[in-house]
Amino acid sequence: MQAGSPSLSLNNLYRPEILANPYSFYQRLRSEAPIHWDGYLHGWVLTRYADVVACLPDRRISADRTVSLMDRMPPEQRAALRRLFEVNARQLAFLDPPDHTVIRRILNPVFTLEAVAALRERIQSIVDQLLARSQSGGRLDLVRDLADPLPALVIAELVGIPFQDLQQLRAWYDESFNLLGASITQAQLDRALKTFDTMLGYFRTMLARLQQRPQPSLLGMLVSGQDVRAFSEDELFAQCQLFLDAGHGPPASILASSIWLLLQHPDQLRRLRDDPALVGSALEECLRYESPVQLVIRRAQEDVPVDGVQIRQGDLVYLMLGAANHDPARFAEPERFDIGRDPNPHLAFGYARHRCIGQWLARLEGEIVLTTLLQRLPTMRLGTDAAVWQKTLALRGLAALPVVI
Repeated sequence: MQAGSPSLSLNNLYRPEILANPYSFYQRLRSEAPIHWDGYLHGWVLTRYADVVACLPDRRISADRTVSLMDRMPPEQRAALRRLFEVNARQLAFLDPPDHTVIRRILNPVFTLEAVAALRERIQSIVDQLLARSQSGGRLDLVRDLADPLPALVIAELVGIPFQDLQQLRAWYDESFNLLGASITQAQLDRALKTFDTMLGYFRTMLARLQQRPQPSLLGMLVSGQDVRAFSEDELFAQCQLFLDAGHGPPASILASSIWLLLQHPDQLRRLRDDPALVGSALEECLRYESPVQLVIRRAQEDVPVDGVQIRQGDLVYLMLGAANHDPARFAEPERFDIGRDPNPHLAFGYARHRCIGQWLARLEGEIVLTTLLQRLPTMRLGTDAAVWQKTLALRGLAALPVVI
């Protein structure tokens, strides 16, 4: 086992100076310990592009890490929360073939490039409404006023969940599923179980309503379509939670980080204003430079050698997408922000079979937001000297983005 020193642990990402810019720290990991055991995370950390790309499609390395999370809990808590673990494990992001293949085939038609393109006018309308509502006093917080509500509104409509229910659903989710793998008190355990039952009741009521009165939405399609036989109640519930979570947090991070990066690099912002056709390429560079999902977790199903390091069966593997996207072995001058970078094979949406199913939707939201802001707020400038980043390991996003217009 190639153990890393405490100074190389991902726990350091919580330090303010590293949270503000983790890429120097990633460079140190790639140079000193590209594959090492992190005692804080109890798993292997891989930071090189080639290693990450090799592991993501490897069927010996499973997306189902719920078993490892369960193993970290006391036996009595593990038994009490088994039902929550079972439902959580049915999310598409945690499945391996053949289950992953079957469920993804059913969901894919909703998220194809062609299907998503049909949402352009609706997304533009939401952007227009949000900007019209918030443009007063010459200042905006683009996280609060645009980047956060836009993807939430879009994914709620797409899934078929009333937008006014989203805040409550997020609170329920945080109170139950986010406790998995943590050390919790008996009171937290009791509350998590009660909240889980409340969520199940909510979705059962919604599914029953859709069976009586179908609607054009993802849930409506699954309830009324021929393929619904492939979905159990747990699978329907799990996919709804996945889409409401992944369809909101990462896209919101993409929007805010992209605006931040362009305002931080005025030469590239001028370049984009002079040539708006670069908006797609600019977004791809923003995705590479500040990847919304910084890491994904996998579990070895058998012993797997990676560049001379033996990863043992059952070990957790942390694949650092954010570090891989700044690997100089794959990207020339990776710390240079270049909106015309070509090629740009970044891993912001993952790779191989687990590439994000909502990537085209996130891209469309990003392109519409950047284009609209360039056209309507041409003198927009940052209203702060320092960004405030959310204190999380996996999701890199701004807590606020004040601008002056």
